[in-house]
Amino acid sequence: MDTHEEFWLKQIHGSFDPEPKKKKKPPKYHIPDEVKVRYITAHSEWFKHRFPSAYKDGHYLTPKMPDYQTANGLTNFITNYLDWVGGDGNRINVQGRQVHGKWIGSSTKVGTADIACIHPNGTSFDIEIKVGKDRPRPEQLERQAKMRRLNKIYEFISTPMEFFELYDRITATKMF
Repeated sequence: MDTHEEFWLKQIHGSFDPEPKKKKKPPKYHIPDEVKVRYITAHSEWFKHRFPSAYKDGHYLTPKMPDYQTANGLTNFITNYLDWVGGDGNRINVQGRQVHGKWIGSSTKVGTADIACIHPNGTSFDIEIKVGKDRPRPEQLERQAKMRRLNKIYEFISTPMEFFELYDRITATKMF
């Protein structure tokens, strides 16, 4: 129970409790070391070819692992990896934007995947990121079915391991 002074200080200044300590969330899952090594190796090889003098002179730093347990972090993980290995990962904004307080919807088709990808072998595929409790919406499932009817790859990915399974499956298929 607050004293009379504490009560009035809270009324005047708001809560005067010390700022609560932010608790670091424990990871929901750990990725295997092979996944981290594969990510870092891709960056190292890319850096070696992109900046040969800097690499030779010992100016290479390992990349920071994105927070792969969030949608944004997993998206960065995937697009970075694809770019480093000679493919392409293009993040697609399907949400729209706010301009001067007014919401302007996106012109992107409903159900479009979060990342449009191109494997280094030329195979095009789409990835929809679903992390944690996020589940596919009906429009996304319809879009996936349509893409599959057109012989296009459209997958839901929630971990780096799932991404590498898909990537390796595409690698194993011959484009030509």
